[in-house]
Amino acid sequence: MSTPKKIIFLVPILAGGGGEKVVSDLTLHLPNTEKVIVAFQVHDNHFDYQARVISLHIGLSTNPLAKALIFLKGLFAFSNILAKEKPDAVISFGSLQNIINVLVSKNSIIRVDNPIVASHQDSGGGFYPLLVRLFFNRAKHIVVVSAGLKAELVETFHVKAEKITIIYNAVDPQRIRELAEQPIDPQYQEPFKHPAVITIGKMIKQKGQWHLVKAFAEVKKEVPDAELVILGDGPLRKDLQGLIEKLGLQGSVHLLGWQKNPYQFLARSTVFALPSLWEGFAIVVLEAMACGVPVVASDCDFGPKEIINSAAGAGYATSKAEYLPNGILVPSFKEKDFGTLENLPNEKILADSIVQLLKNPELRQKMSQAVQQRVNDFSLKSFIDAHQRLY
Repeated sequence: MSTPKKIIFLVPILAGGGGEKVVSDLTLHLPNTEKVIVAFQVHDNHFDYQARVISLHIGLSTNPLAKALIFLKGLFAFSNILAKEKPDAVISFGSLQNIINVLVSKNSIIRVDNPIVASHQDSGGGFYPLLVRLFFNRAKHIVVVSAGLKAELVETFHVKAEKITIIYNAVDPQRIRELAEQPIDPQYQEPFKHPAVITIGKMIKQKGQWHLVKAFAEVKKEVPDAELVILGDGPLRKDLQGLIEKLGLQGSVHLLGWQKNPYQFLARSTVFALPSLWEGFAIVVLEAMACGVPVVASDCDFGPKEIINSAAGAGYATSKAEYLPNGILVPSFKEKDFGTLENLPNEKILADSIVQLLKNPELRQKMSQAVQQRVNDFSLKSFIDAHQRLY
C-alpha cells in the first residue's frame, strides 16, 4: 500500500453548517489519507469526523477591521502549523481561509461554496472580491460546487478555467432514509398532523426565510390547516418571530431551532421550500429529495436550478413558476430586508406553487418518485472519487 497522503482541512469553524458536513464526509470516506482539521474556532461538533482537530482559538467577526486582524492572526498561526505538519495538500473552506491557503501553501486546494459577488456585497466594500482577483490564480486547484460558480470565477474574476473543477456536493440517500424513520419527539409532532411546509437553514439574510413566511400567509388562505416549520437558528430569529406575529401566524409557523436529525422532520413534511437569495449548491434540496419530499425552490444564483433542472445553464433564470419533474423553480428574490408586509409578486408565485402541491396529491406523488431517482445522480462515491483525483 502506498504511503498515506496527509491532508489539512482549513475551516473557519466546526459547528453545524453545510461546510462542516462536507468536511465530515471527506474525513470519514477519503481512503489512505491522514486527515487534520485546523479550525479558527471549534464549537459543538454536530458531525462525526475521522481526523485530528486543531483549534486556533481565533474569534470570528463581520467587522472589516476585526476581520483584517483575524486574517493576520490566522496567517501567522497557520504558517506555523504548516511548517510543523508538512501536509501533501491543504483544502480550505471560507473566504479568509482561502486567501491564507493560497498565500502560504504550495499545494493549496480552495473551495468556493457560495457566489462571491452576492455573498460579499454587504461587507468590506468588496475587499474580498479584490483579493479573489489578485490571488485565486495562485491556487494549485479550485473546487466549486456548481457550474454557476465556475462561470462567475472565470467571467467576473478572470480565474483560469483549467484550474477549476466542479464537484457537486453529495448525500447518502440510504443513510438519510434510515435516520428519517426515527420518531419525532412528541413536542414537535403536532404540525405534521396537517399539511406541512418545511424549510431548513440558518436564519441569515442569504436564506430569505421572511419571503417564505409572507408567502405562507397567502397559503393559509387557500389551505387553512397548513403549517410551516422552520429548522435552523441565527441572528434573524427575533425578526422572523416579529414578522410572524405581525402577520397573525402564531401557532401556524413553528421555529424549531437547529435539529441534529432534520430528516425525521423532512420525511413527515408535505412540501420543502427554499426561498434563498443565493446559494452555492443547496445540499438541503438533495436531502429533501432523498426523503421523497417535493421541492419548491427559488431560482437563485446558483445551485438549485442545476439540481432541479439538469439542463439549466449558468445564465439560466426563470421569471415564472416552472413545473419540472424534479421540483418547481420560482423566480429569485432580490430584496435583502423584510420590507413591507404586503406580498411581493415573487412571493405570490411562491405561495401559488406551494398551494398547487398541497392541493394536488397526484402531482406530489409523481414528483416524489422523480426526486428519489434524481438524488442518485449525486452519490457519495462520485463525490469522494472526484476528490481523490485531485491528489
